[in-house]
Amino acid sequence: MRDLSALSQLRGNVLWCYYDQVLNDFNRQIELSRARHDVEADDKICCICRPLSMKKQPIKKKGSIMKPSERIDEFVKKIENTPFFKQFRQEEEAETLKTRQLAVEKINTLEQQQSETLPKLRKTLEDREKKLKSAQQALEAAESEHRKAKAETWGKSQQFEYQIGQQRTLLIETAPPEIDDAIEFFQQKLNWLRQPFRISHRAEGSVLNLVTLGRITNKSSNLLAINAALTFCQGAIRTLELMKLEPVFDGDSIEELKAGVPAIDVFSEISGERPPKKIPVDNSINHLLKKARRVAGSYA
Repeated sequence: MRDLSALSQLRGNVLWCYYDQVLNDFNRQIELSRARHDVEADDKICCICRPLSMKKQPIKKKGSIMKPSERIDEFVKKIENTPFFKQFRQEEEAETLKTRQLAVEKINTLEQQQSETLPKLRKTLEDREKKLKSAQQALEAAESEHRKAKAETWGKSQQFEYQIGQQRTLLIETAPPEIDDAIEFFQQKLNWLRQPFRISHRAEGSVLNLVTLGRITNKSSNLLAINAALTFCQGAIRTLELMKLEPVFDGDSIEELKAGVPAIDVFSEISGERPPKKIPVDNSINHLLKKARRVAGSYA
């Protein structure tokens, strides 16, 4: 197809060159003819009287020059009647016919392939749609069963939790009063330990640090002992709350808890370092030095 289009373009260029050359020769002949003959104007009117209702017609004289459009039309007709142009037109029509025939052959081939391929694809599509529909139905059934099982599980869980809570409430309400008394004992102990003046400090002197020039201070405090007692009492209260859920009361365990409260008079050593004191700077000396520099600069 590329060779045919190139050949057609080449022939068109040759034809256009031939057409341009002939047209230039024709125009030169017209100019020479005008130079030899004086042609009267086309707008002169015949002097013969005519009725007023009739329109004035220009007089046509023999040997008058044709209009440019008429000359071009006549020239085109002459070119079209030449053997070269007729051969070019026949070859162009043959190429066009060949191209159209190839297009028809391709259409027939594609239609045949379409009739062979599309039915298979449609059959495959129908099979896949059936499988998809069955899978969707199975998924919907599985989702329905899952929702049902989930609702049943949640309902049973709530039922068991409610029943267990009722039994725990019964055990708490019927628990021995000694347990509540022990909880009250440890609660009062916590309030007593949380008083601010329960923490004591003892100063044990200080030592100079020759590297940083700070002072290492040593002191002892019962802060760690009070924290241990607070933690023990809080754990004892949780243990007593769980004892309410036991069917048999164990009084010895309560007495052991009360006796196991850590003492708060145990002091532990705490050490730290204080930063060195700042040395005061005499600003008057700096002022005198600045003044001396200014005076020395004025004499220089």
